[in-house]
Amino acid sequence: MKHRSTLLNILLILASGTAAAQTTPTALGPGLSIRPFHRVTNTDLQVRIAYDSTRRVFYTISFDGGLFQIISENGTVRHEAIADASQHEINHLQGLAVRQGVVYLVGNRVVQSGVVGYGLVKRGQRQPNGSWTWTTVMRTDNHASSKTLYDHAFSGVCFSPDGQSLYIASGSRTDHGEVKDNEGRYPGLREEPLTTKIYRIPTTANDLFLPNNETQLQASGYVFARGVRNAFDIAFSPTGDLFSVENSGDRDDPEEMNWIREGQHYGFPWEIGGNDTPMQFPGYDPKQDKLVNPKSTSFLNGGLANDPNYPKKPTGVTFRRPIPNTGPDADKYRDPQTGAIRDASDEGGAVTTFTGHRCPVGLVFDTRAQFGGDYTGQAFVLGHQKGTFDPSGLSTLGALGPMNDPGEDLMLMNLTKRNGEYQVSCKRIVANFTAPVDGEIVGNTLYVLEVSGQIWEVTFPKKAVLAAPGLTAANNGTFCEGGNLTLTATGYGSYRWYRDGALLSGLSAERLSVTQAGSYQAVGVQDGQVSPLSVAVAVTVVPNPPKPSITANAATLQSSANAGNEWFRDGTAVAGATAATLEAKQSGAYTVRTTVNGCSTTSDPFVFTLTDRPLTAQSFRIYPNPSSGTFRFDWPEAAEARLAVSDTRGRTLHRETRRLTPNAPNELTLNGLKPGVYLLRVQAFGREATGKVVIGR
Repeated sequence: MKHRSTLLNILLILASGTAAAQTTPTALGPGLSIRPFHRVTNTDLQVRIAYDSTRRVFYTISFDGGLFQIISENGTVRHEAIADASQHEINHLQGLAVRQGVVYLVGNRVVQSGVVGYGLVKRGQRQPNGSWTWTTVMRTDNHASSKTLYDHAFSGVCFSPDGQSLYIASGSRTDHGEVKDNEGRYPGLREEPLTTKIYRIPTTANDLFLPNNETQLQASGYVFARGVRNAFDIAFSPTGDLFSVENSGDRDDPEEMNWIREGQHYGFPWEIGGNDTPMQFPGYDPKQDKLVNPKSTSFLNGGLANDPNYPKKPTGVTFRRPIPNTGPDADKYRDPQTGAIRDASDEGGAVTTFTGHRCPVGLVFDTRAQFGGDYTGQAFVLGHQKGTFDPSGLSTLGALGPMNDPGEDLMLMNLTKRNGEYQVSCKRIVANFTAPVDGEIVGNTLYVLEVSGQIWEVTFPKKAVLAAPGLTAANNGTFCEGGNLTLTATGYGSYRWYRDGALLSGLSAERLSVTQAGSYQAVGVQDGQVSPLSVAVAVTVVPNPPKPSITANAATLQSSANAGNEWFRDGTAVAGATAATLEAKQSGAYTVRTTVNGCSTTSDPFVFTLTDRPLTAQSFRIYPNPSSGTFRFDWPEAAEARLAVSDTRGRTLHRETRRLTPNAPNELTLNGLKPGVYLLRVQAFGREATGKVVIGR
């Protein structure tokens, strides 16, 4: 089983004596600095680099199965080989991931070179004595080699954000889904069930087996996505979305970046780089295909040809298209009508995704927002292949190269969502690498590995150390049901607001009017950087008391609330009226407001009309009369009354205000008045009565 992918065969060319001399990368983006970090020597093609934050060492792998550690201490950097294929069994090694000191290797075990092999994932753990133990996480059933450049095999790998799962890419064994029978060994064979998929398996798995059977694979639950040609790099973004980058075939189709979602199909082999694969249509003629380079390997060996037995697209399956790239860089494409090379962004358009033959690798995200300025939280990708400006479309090494596009660079990718789908804007920020193949972020530095073993440090501006914003709440963080409260953040010009840890989208002002209880926090945003969270402010909603009601007994108004009352007539507070009852002295619309714990509810209006009502002799009776100075009188209703006693000359000798009791004697004592005849006048809410009282000896 040969299992040398297109990418790795390009690497072989670059590693040969015909490769160009080592160049020093050039910073194009603002604030970047570049310097050599280390070179791994005595190695086969270097393929991956990863950092172990537990041991504070780097690991790299070589295509033939070598595992190296790079140690930086006391101002010096050194490397040493720590394992090879004889120990972990993977002799076609393309994937590396490290978490909490545990190393995961991904690749294939070649059983018979150019004939057959199987996919393999190994877990390596360093022992206290420095030795390593290797256990099998997953292996696949044997599957066929095509014995061509297109055996992409198992390659890209990454952890889920929570570290519970491994995502592993398995590439195609064909260029575009054509028959690859391996000199008659596998008649009619195109792809295998195990190829062109992304798998998700538990990180803790042991001896997991994947069969080379489509029905059994789908039933296993380990197939995460299908239809990927060669997802050489997969990585999660800071938002938790999974992305892949992959190279397309020998036609001049764009290279792809995809948003990988569970259960979705990404088109291969029926769609490549956002284009239909033309071999699926009757009468295809590669000589008339403007996207075919007549010097390409596939054209020369007859791989790009009419294919009348090409399988039909699966029914009921929607293909997910690559993310559109709006430029300004890596957005060249070949016009399918004229064959001319055009620039999509110059024309106000987009290409899906990168210039053809760029060979995107080394996809990384600034997931911890450690880069400063415009780089914070962004995505980055390396262009592995050297570009060509030759009309033939071939690089100086005789391989297909990105058209009118320099390649061998580092790009900043700004991913944005529109209508639920991503688009990307690509900008070159470092030029003149020599066949870069992988990258790893540590702090504010991106370490770039070239296939030769050279590692470069690309240092980004540090993210500014921002202070948490201040946060205050009106009214000590409490407000009444149905109301609102204003929170005020200070220290920044723009903010992001959170309630109970969840982002409140679309809110960036310094003041936030809240209508719900919860724990509120804010972060400040400055030059694209985000501050730490503010202190949490607890907001409490105080329930309003039950709505009071008013009843009346004659002129006495009664609130249903026993306490917390305040009376109003026609919207104006009645002075001093805070009891549960009110004697209505005037006509009007009366309301009562009840307040409990600072929150109030007001009754519906109660309309009261004051009327003059005469009293009968039976309802106003004074007795005993005459008396020695103490009298009693009757009154028909409870009321606040004004009493006045005057002599026969009209002089008022006694005044008082009192509450009268209905249907019971109301006592009046007149001390100090001389014996004689006097008049008692009683006034109470529209009623007035006058009676004669006689004080005797």
